[in-house]
Amino acid sequence: MALSALFQAAELVSALAKIGKASADDIAPLMESILKISVDQPEDIYGGNEAWKNNLHLGRKVCLSAIDKVNIGQAKNIDPNTLRYALSICI
Repeated sequence: MALSALFQAAELVSALAKIGKASADDIAPLMESILKISVDQPEDIYGGNEAWKNNLHLGRKVCLSAIDKVNIGQAKNIDPNTLRYALSICI
């Protein structure tokens, strides 16, 4: 879940830098998560038990593409800037 959020943020930053816009639906769960201080479960940060998967769908897709064993070294569907941003956040 955390990697999904990280990759979603990185993908959105990349889109904003490249074309100047990003989906409000993809930005909303990340922005809302900043304001959530006290939750019962980590999933509640991004909408709850099953909702987080939908709310972070972009990040999950990018993350899975980035670490897909079959495509290692062939990450053609991933913007290299997204990977740079994600790694920079981790470091």
